This record gives sequence, C-alpha cells and structure tokens, in this order.
Amino acid sequence: ALPISQALLAFQLCALAAGLVLPLTLVAARHVVGHKRFLIFLCHHKGSGGVLARWFEMLAHEEHEAQIFLDSDCLEQLEQIFDVVKHDTYTLVVLLTNKVLTRMWCAGEITIAVRSGVPIFPVPTEDFQPPEAEFYDNLDTLWCAAELAILGDGGVLRSHIR
Repeated sequence: ALPISQALLAFQLCALAAGLVLPLTLVAARHVVGHKRFLIFLCHHKGSGGVLARWFEMLAHEEHEAQIFLDSDCLEQLEQIFDVVKHDTYTLVVLLTNKVLTRMWCAGEITIAVRSGVPIFPVPTEDFQPPEAEFYDNLDTLWCAAELAILGDGGVLRSHIR
C-alpha cells in the first residue's frame, strides 16, 4: 500500500492527465486545419515549474505527437519568443505555480497571448495563489531595467500587464 502522500500525488497526477485529454484533443483538431508550428506553448517558471513542464511536454507529445514549445528545447528562438506565442502557437498553456507571474518572460508570454487572441489554458498547481492588487502595484520594482527593455522590445509594456 502506498503512503497517503504518495497516493494523493498519484491521484493528482492522474486527474491532471485526465484533465488534459479534452483540451489537448480540441487543440489538436485546430492544429490539423491550421498552419501554426506549435500546438502548445508551455509557459512556466523554471524553478517552480520546470519539472512539471517537462512532464507535461512528454505526456502531450506522447499522446498527440504534437509540436510543443518548451523554451529549454528551443533555445535558438528565445529572441523571438513573443513572436512565437503571437504567430506560431495555437494555445498557451500556463503552468500556474507560486512564482510564474514573477518571471518577466512568463508575464510577456501571457500578455502577448491575451493581446493576440491566442487561447490560454491555465493549469493551477497546489501552491498557486492569485496575485493581490499589491503585486500589480509593484511591477515597477519586480524586474530590472534590462528585463523591462526586453519586454518593451517584444511589444509588452507594463501597462499591458496590469
């Protein structure tokens, strides 16, 4: 018999996998008739969601043989990452961990998806809490000038994120 914590984890993983079947099937149907390169773009915080992102990518690819954008697999495209979301992605899947919204790349990817009409499928994790108003009030101090410049170059302004 599994300890309760392992059984709970197994149940959560099965529920997550089952919850992915319908959205991935719908996205796959859209992919067949379209021309975009990536069925799914995985938006995640490296530290708090990197392992989950890799597992998700492996599961989705195995089930649907789809092109999944995972930035660690596509390092040559990081300079155009926002263009990939805007022009080459059918669905942005956001792995909502406690730190995902603090990563400027994630904020940019989500903002570009919203502004471009790319559907977003949020996958909340156990530790995710929606941000308070204070989070948005402190955006000016969250990222350094170089990060803000990257966002701006990608067409993302702080006012878009709010």
